[in-house]
Amino acid sequence: MQSKICCVLGPALGLLLIAGCSPDVVITHSPAVARSSEAVTFNAELTKDGSAPCTVEIFVNGLLAQTCEGLLEGDVCTFTSDAGEYAHLQDWYVHYYARATNSAGSTRTIGYQFGVTDNSYNYHPLGFDFSWIPARMTGSDHERTDVVFHRAADYGTFETFVDNVTDKINGVYGRQALIRERYHFDRFNHYVYRKTAASAGDCGLVHADADADMSWREIDAVLHVTDFGDCTRGSHFSAEGRATKAFLHESGHAIYDLADEYDDDDCSTGGYFQRENEPNIFDTEEACRAEQTAKGRDPNACWQFTGCRGGWWGIHDLDVDTVMQNGNVGEPWGIEAEEHISWYYSQP
Repeated sequence: MQSKICCVLGPALGLLLIAGCSPDVVITHSPAVARSSEAVTFNAELTKDGSAPCTVEIFVNGLLAQTCEGLLEGDVCTFTSDAGEYAHLQDWYVHYYARATNSAGSTRTIGYQFGVTDNSYNYHPLGFDFSWIPARMTGSDHERTDVVFHRAADYGTFETFVDNVTDKINGVYGRQALIRERYHFDRFNHYVYRKTAASAGDCGLVHADADADMSWREIDAVLHVTDFGDCTRGSHFSAEGRATKAFLHESGHAIYDLADEYDDDDCSTGGYFQRENEPNIFDTEEACRAEQTAKGRDPNACWQFTGCRGGWWGIHDLDVDTVMQNGNVGEPWGIEAEEHISWYYSQP
């Protein structure tokens, strides 16, 4: 039986890649920011193998650190540095990337950088005292959406806060459908802020110096330890640092401008609104039915899922547990929310 041909020479004798043949890889590091005495672990997951099997290589600071052969989709290549291996880069960056190569010879490369601090998380690049530390940078601040993590006063240690930030980047954003896709995930830079937030309440109030220190930032995520109801106000939101549903749900509000999809029992907390572009809920039955008809879907799927604030319409059942109903990693966004997020990523 003939093998599938994935790559052919185009008319200009260049390499033409047939769709579905190129491999793809996502790489993360832990901890999000490294102290100069720490070891760092890099995990490169093959998310598409194209013509299997594949070889995945991990490079750190331009040097080959690990090679894993015979990988299939979903396999992970891991490299852990020695403790203190990047001490010479204190107050600067570690650059790293992964390269995936399949059996047809097609390759894909992706890489990032993060900051290395002293043992007290002080960061002084070029002699300046920075109050923010890059945790996962993919480009310049004017090219990316800049997300800054702030710690509330109830954290015991900054190390615990960094551990929580690492989990949010790798274990929430890095595992959730649509976000983790490389050209989506790479739309963001992530940072940690060394100064303590003014309050975890009121959807997270940042330190008074934040505007002067980071005028370029666009999203503020205030993490806290105490268990209480979280919320979003504009571009800032609060969430528990540990694994709860609040972080992903509130990110849906703050980053993607998605509305709530649950029925608020006393109509006191639900954020209901209809956005102009690809809304995920609708303020009238007519608007919902028109959307379904335009998209070739059944308009009879529309129903009033809440009577709060004049009533709001959608096509999801309340037992589906979409992200904007609930918020656990792995839950579906739902048809309308997926369309809105796809629209978001289509914007320049």
